[in-house]
Amino acid sequence: MNRLKKLHQTFDLTLCGWKLLAITGVILLSLTYAIFTEIDLSSLNDLSSETLSSASHHLAYYMNESASHRTDTLTALADKANGLCKFLREKNDPNDPDLLNREELADYTERQHLGGLFVVDDSLQAVCQFDRENLTCDDWSEELHSPAISSILRFPQKHYMSHTVKNGIPYDFAAISRTDAPGLILVYWKRMMQEEEFQASALGELFSNYTLQRGGTILLLEDLSDISGMPASSNPLANLSDSKEDFSRPPASDSLLDTTSLFSCDFEHRYHGLLKGQMRGQTWYGDAIRMDGYTICVFFPDSEVFRERSIAMCFLFSFYIIFMLVLLLIQRHLDAKNMAQINRQYRIIEAIGNVYETILMLDLKTNILEPITAPDYLFDDIPYRFPADKILETWAKKYVAPDYVQKHRDFMELSTIQERLGTNSHIELKYLLNSGMWCQVMMIPKRYDENHQIEAVLLVTRNITEEMQHELAVTRQIQEAADEAKKANAAKTDFLRRMSHDIRTPINGIRGMIEIANHFPDDMEKQNECRRKILQASDFLLDLVNSVLDMNKLESGELILEEVPFSLREVSHEVGTIIRPQTLEHGLNLSTKALFIRHHYLIGSPLYLRQILLNLAGNAVKYNRPGGSICVSCQEISSDETTATFVFSVEDTGLGMSEEFQKHLFEPFSQENVASRTSYTGTGLGLSITKELIEKMGGTITFTSRQNVGTTFHVTLPFRIDTDHLDSGSSLALNPNCNLDGVHVLLVEDNELNREIVEFLLQNEGILVTSAVDGQQALDKFQESTPGTFHFILMDVMMPVMDGLEATRRIRALNRPDAKNIPIFAMTANAFADDIRQCKEAGMNEHLAKPLDSKRLLELMHRYFCMQKEEGQ
Repeated sequence: MNRLKKLHQTFDLTLCGWKLLAITGVILLSLTYAIFTEIDLSSLNDLSSETLSSASHHLAYYMNESASHRTDTLTALADKANGLCKFLREKNDPNDPDLLNREELADYTERQHLGGLFVVDDSLQAVCQFDRENLTCDDWSEELHSPAISSILRFPQKHYMSHTVKNGIPYDFAAISRTDAPGLILVYWKRMMQEEEFQASALGELFSNYTLQRGGTILLLEDLSDISGMPASSNPLANLSDSKEDFSRPPASDSLLDTTSLFSCDFEHRYHGLLKGQMRGQTWYGDAIRMDGYTICVFFPDSEVFRERSIAMCFLFSFYIIFMLVLLLIQRHLDAKNMAQINRQYRIIEAIGNVYETILMLDLKTNILEPITAPDYLFDDIPYRFPADKILETWAKKYVAPDYVQKHRDFMELSTIQERLGTNSHIELKYLLNSGMWCQVMMIPKRYDENHQIEAVLLVTRNITEEMQHELAVTRQIQEAADEAKKANAAKTDFLRRMSHDIRTPINGIRGMIEIANHFPDDMEKQNECRRKILQASDFLLDLVNSVLDMNKLESGELILEEVPFSLREVSHEVGTIIRPQTLEHGLNLSTKALFIRHHYLIGSPLYLRQILLNLAGNAVKYNRPGGSICVSCQEISSDETTATFVFSVEDTGLGMSEEFQKHLFEPFSQENVASRTSYTGTGLGLSITKELIEKMGGTITFTSRQNVGTTFHVTLPFRIDTDHLDSGSSLALNPNCNLDGVHVLLVEDNELNREIVEFLLQNEGILVTSAVDGQQALDKFQESTPGTFHFILMDVMMPVMDGLEATRRIRALNRPDAKNIPIFAMTANAFADDIRQCKEAGMNEHLAKPLDSKRLLELMHRYFCMQKEEGQ
């Protein structure tokens, strides 16, 4: 369409232009060849539509011809009635009572080939008559007294022609007013039964010689009630070789006409806009339309639908050649005046290309609105030859939503159309109907006068409900995204504010304690106090970092729960060991209980179970009062062959929580009375992390709290039962006769400060240390040493050149006796469960998180070294 439009705009294509068209044709042919199956179906759809259109025109032509023939017959009969009226007027003589004698009427009837005639007075009583069909005036009483004929007496200019049946015989009759005296004349003749039968036969054979492309079959139906299995006698218009074929209907939503009872078994759906189904043992495609009480169906066998590509290519090539010839003829014969008009027409066609529903022509000179195409309900409000402004106002009041009525009126204001259109190809308005449907109306210039003033415009509308709903949905999504961005920005700001406060506070404490310690270099009591407070502040910083990293892992879904055997008794003992010093420091009483514990050896995540209990117990310490108490208990509430369920409770007699704060307890950074904090009370992330961990482990957490009374938390967690447990503690029992003097350690650490700290811890215990700054250097030093030189390798994970995981894998792969057995401890700031798993998979024996716990490091080295000595290594 666009290429044709440009052709009409120039009408002087150069050689390059023709080459471009030729190249375009080659590309089109190539694309057609590649997607031929789709084109075949589209072509069939067009063929079905064209065939149905042609058939409907054929049927309409037949119906019009039949109607015209009958009209001519009635018109001829009316002429004979007029002739009789003239005859009577000429014979009218008041002095001759035998004017209308039977012989004259008989002679007139014979000459005019009438079946009979009646002359009645103004009271509809017969004055004279002659009948060749043995009919009397009483036989025509119903017609004579009908309103249509009786009105002729009141309106002499009227006449009436129609058909009737008397004694099973069809008749045409005509009635007109007498001109010689009051009354009227009725003449009639008998219609030929052969004509009725011939018309029915002709309709039944209307498409008998209709030849379709692609082996198609056309079917004319008079009744849609039941085609499946219908005998030909009950459906005389069926033009199909076998009228007992089964057709099945598509869903009503797939068809433009009501096919609810047209198809009944195998045509179950539409395929690319066509009815598809089984008939005569093969697949057929087709379509159907309804017209004047009849339905025309057309079907094509799939063997002809998907014809060879060569045929389609030939057809397309021929079409392209014809197209080029047409363009050439247009170029040679159209002049400049036609050029301008064609340009305007193409602008109109381009503008209404996407119009789906309504096209109206508005004549600005006559104020007439003429519908070209419109839905049925619209014709009720747009009577022909009615003033356009009144129609548009009626439409606005009846259908347009109240908020858009004024906009619709302004858009349809006839006096400003010329000014608003100007040189624009169209103007448009989007508005809402009372039904909730969105419409787009476009106004397009249709005709201009000699002064280039607009005489008529096209009003075209289409349904844009889906587009507007999508646009509104996108707008809502953008607004929601903006709101979320604002919330995220506010949360980020709040997070940074909290982090700034919570990080700077302990750092300030650390720096302050260092300055105090420097001020009292000889006061050992003050030095010890400062170191203790520095450690306290650093513990808070470590807790803060761990909490933030835990929350980030949980929110990103990267936190992976470990599934390892553990002892519930050992975890409980570790929690008590850590919490008890804190309770003593705050003057609190701590008690622990174990109720109905039948399974101590479980499989799960002892790391996160320990973290959960420490978070809850730690809060019980922080928010308690001097002299208060804390009770930590564990109870096994149920079990089966594989799983045991436990309830862990932490009860305190502390400050409790207000009812308002309890609603936000598990939200990140939530803390009651945050503004009044004067010490390191926490980040507000602990309970949020605890709840996420519990839910990730398949458990639940509940609580009860009363302000100034206390708080109790209940955590329910399921664990798999470890049926093959081993008491690992016995195998790692310490040998008092074993020490670490003379042990040689390969320390791999890229950070100089961290390396110096570890070297001090080890050398202070009499351990020899060889250092490496990356994984590659560690691998080289281990390979260059004689077997047995090193007793341990302490390996950092994140290092340049080669990381610790890769270095461990390569050491384990070396062909030497100590490469498989030398203990390798991960010494890293990566402290999550998946980090521990990666270290184990790489071949490391233990995982030590930074900052290092020197006591645990030396204890592990002591245990491993003693075990090696006992085994004779």
